[in-house]
Amino acid sequence: MTENNNINSIRVISFGYKYGPPPFAHLVEDVRWVRNPFYEPELHAMTGADAPVQEFILAQPDVVDFLSDMRNNLRRRLRGFSHSNYHETLIFAFGCTGGKHRSRFFAFKCAEMLAKLTVELGITAEIVVEHLDHE
Repeated sequence: MTENNNINSIRVISFGYKYGPPPFAHLVEDVRWVRNPFYEPELHAMTGADAPVQEFILAQPDVVDFLSDMRNNLRRRLRGFSHSNYHETLIFAFGCTGGKHRSRFFAFKCAEMLAKLTVELGITAEIVVEHLDHE
C-alpha cells in the first residue's frame, strides 16, 4: 500500500432541508426516507449522536444495506480523488428535515467509515464532522 497525501481534509456535514438547499458537497445524501425519530416522544429531544436514536434508525428496513452501499461508494470516491491530484477538501453531506436526528446519525457513521477507509487506503486526511442546522 502506497501512502497518498493528495486529499488534505474531509468534511462531513449534517443539515436540515427545511433551512434551505443542501450545501456544496461532492456527495449529498437525502436521508428523509428513514422514519423520523423526531416524532417519537422519547427520542424527540435527543440527536443522532444518542444511542436510542441510533438504535431506532438501525432497526429500520434498508438502513444496514444503505450503510454497506455507502461504505463501498465512499471507498470508490476516496480512491478516485486520491489518484486524481485533487488537493481540495472533500465534502460529504447528509440532509434530513431538521438536521437533528437522521442526518447527524449518518454523518457520524460516514465519519467512522472514512476513518477506517483512509487508513486502509493510505490517505492521511483530517476528518471533521460539522452540524449546520439545529432544531
